[in-house]
Amino acid sequence: MPARADTETCTAPPARRCRARLRRFAREDRGGLAVEAIAMLPLLLWAFLATYAFFDGYRMNNVNYRAAFTVADALSRETREINEAYMDSAYGMLQFLADGEHEMKLRVTNVRFNEDDDAYEVRWSSVRGDWGPLTNTGLQELSSRIPELPGGNTVILVESRMIYEPIFKLGLVDPVEMEAFIVTRPRFAPQLKWAGTS
Repeated sequence: MPARADTETCTAPPARRCRARLRRFAREDRGGLAVEAIAMLPLLLWAFLATYAFFDGYRMNNVNYRAAFTVADALSRETREINEAYMDSAYGMLQFLADGEHEMKLRVTNVRFNEDDDAYEVRWSSVRGDWGPLTNTGLQELSSRIPELPGGNTVILVESRMIYEPIFKLGLVDPVEMEAFIVTRPRFAPQLKWAGTS
């Protein structure tokens, strides 16, 4: 059968020969799977790496939150004044809990609600990493994230930031600053005091 088709195409006019060869080529299905695999492999590989990078980003955001919660919990249990050495230790613990792979920043602020001014005020703020201490002006911008307090009460505001750089540079994700914002109350003392302040 194929031999007869070949002889027919040899004796047929050129246009008819072309059509016959195109029909044969269209019916041919050998090697189709290999061609599809070669075409889809780069897309599948990119999707796999992108999925891994996004999953790793969410994992590191969770790690950042858990590390900040641990620092906040330790601060909320303090009954004595804290100082620079304590903050250095808290920062070291934050970095340890976050695996120390990424740049970390920590800011701890004691916040009081002033009933007379009907506003939050910063009692003290201490920072580790490339970050400025929280001021009263900056605090007013964050006031919507702080729960309402009775007059004179204080809370501890713990903020941490992690500069996350994805493992694979896929053109979609640039370095991201992940933030944790935690508000907690002192558990065993009226407020968390900084050494040397009234």
